[in-house]
Amino acid sequence: MGNAGIQHTNALTETPEGLESTFAVNVLANHLFVRLLQDRFRAPARIVITTSDTHFGDVRHNMGMVPGPVRASPGVLARPGAFAGPGTAAAGRTAYATSEPATLCLVHAYARPLPAGIDAVACKAGFVPGTGLARTPARSPGSPWAASCRR
Repeated sequence: MGNAGIQHTNALTETPEGLESTFAVNVLANHLFVRLLQDRFRAPARIVITTSDTHFGDVRHNMGMVPGPVRASPGVLARPGAFAGPGTAAAGRTAYATSEPATLCLVHAYARPLPAGIDAVACKAGFVPGTGLARTPARSPGSPWAASCRR
């Protein structure tokens, strides 16, 4: 299962290679993980990559906390500063939302050449309080979300 995921408070954080780190972790790390293991897959097997609904950019799918994704080539989206106001939290959330359709594209790309009996699927875990990914009032004690994030 690939579960690499990160969201920054801006869209300027980069990897040592100069890639925007949200794209690098959420998309490229999953891709590298699958590619490094591909020779070991034997049927029956399932490749599961965790994703989210943030790419819809609406209240129904992400409680209005994340803007919709930017549509551009991966070469543009993988570079720091690719989003409006790159130093803002909104740009960090946009980078996250933009990485999600790319992750879905990876899953579709894996599914095409796989041998019979090996599946590639995307798994949407939903909003998971307590992860620190989105700091909201919903994490406060006594909220409906509080019980689900207790250890």
